[in-house]
Amino acid sequence: MLHKDTYLRKAVTIIAVMLFVLVVVIMHDAPTIMPVANAQGIPDSGAQLNQIIQELQTLQDQVAQINQTLSSGQITVQIAESDDNDSSNGRGH
Repeated sequence: MLHKDTYLRKAVTIIAVMLFVLVVVIMHDAPTIMPVANAQGIPDSGAQLNQIIQELQTLQDQVAQINQTLSSGQITVQIAESDDNDSSNGRGH
């Protein structure tokens, strides 16, 4: 029985050493961080999002200016009646 225990211990030790070597080889070959795609033609999504945010802010400023102009009363709308109401509006009797 002593011979069986010694053989089993040696076999488990050899397997453990082989697993350790395998893990070391895999860790050495694998990159630590995922590589960043810097190739031409691949868009930078962060820069795209920043550009979209900047365009939205510009659009928001323009809408605020239009709203301010309309609210200030600087624009007046006048409706002028034409001489020939019935024939010009397309609703003949």
